[in-house]
Amino acid sequence: MQIHERIKKRREELGLSQSALASMLDYKSDSTIAKIEKGINDIPQAKIKSFADALDTTPSWLLGFDEETNTSQLVDFKRNAELLTDADYKFADAEVVKLMDAQNEMQASYGGADLAFESIEDEERFKATIKQTILNVIVHEREGLLSHISRSKWLNE
Repeated sequence: MQIHERIKKRREELGLSQSALASMLDYKSDSTIAKIEKGINDIPQAKIKSFADALDTTPSWLLGFDEETNTSQLVDFKRNAELLTDADYKFADAEVVKLMDAQNEMQASYGGADLAFESIEDEERFKATIKQTILNVIVHEREGLLSHISRSKWLNE
């Protein structure tokens, strides 16, 4: 099985739509995921880890080196897919933009440069981590695990 087939297989196992996966990986359109899954577009080497993380597996499995997927969190991803909507992903995207803008404004007010990353991949990884944290807060709030804090208080809505 080739990488594009593994991506599609794993996405379907997790119950994720192409749109949800595209959003998790900061792609602007689900058509990018569709082209990757059909083998039309290759994924950049720098994105393999991001795909593996989003699909709760390992880069080794995606590349075909391991036959065993990391399914320890499969239940969590299916639950998250049921609890999160496209609006939640869009909300998280917007919050990431606000947080990055606020950080850059703060740096500039102190005479420093914008938040600097060693590479675009590092910046994308940082944004993905922030986005996933926001989505986790939403899921935990919906499950009642954050009874002492609400999303609106945490995100200053």
